[in-house]
Amino acid sequence: MPVGTPIRLVKENKQVIELEATNMVLTTSRKVGGSAIPWSGSRRVGMDLNVNKAMINVQGVITDDTTGSAGSSAKATINFGHVANAPSQQWDTTDNMQNLLSSVDVPYILLRDLNDTDRKIFIASGTSLPGSVKAYYNSSTKRVQVDHASSSYANDMATAVAAYINGELSAYFSAATVSGSARYDDSTSACAVEITYVTKSDEPNGESKKTPAYVKRGRNSGQFNSPEITKFSGGATSEKKSAGDKVQDIYGIINNSTTKAGRAVTTGLLVGAAALAVVGTAGLAAAPIAASAGIGGSAVLMGANAARQGETKQDYICGIQIPYNSMIKSTDGEQYVARNFFMPTGRIFTRGGKEKGSEKNDQPASVTFSHDASEKTGIQGAVQKMDITYDAGETIYNFNLIFAPIDNLL
Repeated sequence: MPVGTPIRLVKENKQVIELEATNMVLTTSRKVGGSAIPWSGSRRVGMDLNVNKAMINVQGVITDDTTGSAGSSAKATINFGHVANAPSQQWDTTDNMQNLLSSVDVPYILLRDLNDTDRKIFIASGTSLPGSVKAYYNSSTKRVQVDHASSSYANDMATAVAAYINGELSAYFSAATVSGSARYDDSTSACAVEITYVTKSDEPNGESKKTPAYVKRGRNSGQFNSPEITKFSGGATSEKKSAGDKVQDIYGIINNSTTKAGRAVTTGLLVGAAALAVVGTAGLAAAPIAASAGIGGSAVLMGANAARQGETKQDYICGIQIPYNSMIKSTDGEQYVARNFFMPTGRIFTRGGKEKGSEKNDQPASVTFSHDASEKTGIQGAVQKMDITYDAGETIYNFNLIFAPIDNLL
């Protein structure tokens, strides 16, 4: 493994569990076989449907912390490259910006600091902006001004929002432009802004910090579409743990944690059971009322909402980041740079297969894990098995982890 970059298990809340690995095995078994053809001299034919079974085996040790963990700051991103939940739909269009600016009040992007105080990035119309850009942070008016008659301004918007945060909200957040998928030119560019809390704490992961969010007051004839937003997560408080503390943490998670879909179903069933109990207590006469109110039908929806509300505090392990040394991506005289292994599933038919290999692996090993496999930040999946062994009198534990790569986990 690259020096100083451990293997990391990633939880749903973007926090990571670092593993001191001594051995790692990537296994792929292709379901392919051959059969001999009669009277052909045992000439064999077969069929390969590209159906594979993959498994990752990691072995290592768990030791006491010699120093306290550094902690981490919660991060969020706004990708102005496309509409939320619609990667094929362009966000930075003339109509969409005009729909936002037609609000009765000045629209804004909402951020919430550690004291639960709302911090706002106000957005206003502007023309003939300095530097011929289409979006600009005006420090005099304390506005992000956008040329509402223009389109394809995702990069400028990311730059302007980052400048606003660093200029007006630097006591609470820092910001920088990062790459993101831009629908308007089908490329990866600096059309997203990453926002980071100044303070290292797990507090921003809570429900009260479910920002960033766009806010516009008053109705208009057109519907404003929000860009893709990833809420704040990944914050952690500095702490120092023994090997036993770490074992208990991971043992507890593996023995009792639930996926997002599982939480929605479970909570929905509980809500439904409570509704039926109410009907039963009130008598049969209440049944038509309950049915007309949609109690049974809305139970799963209520469960899904409840699951989403607690999403940032969930600890289900949903990914793994395994670093390796890359020469092909090294620059400035370095021999190696660290990259994460990724699994190129899906319909990839690029010339030479470069999208599947190291040439397109541009993200550093320290990148925040994403469920978008195209971003190549790690491998999605679940822990299938973990054996932890201990010899009495020792201060270390040994582990053997089996991780199953899975793209869509219910």
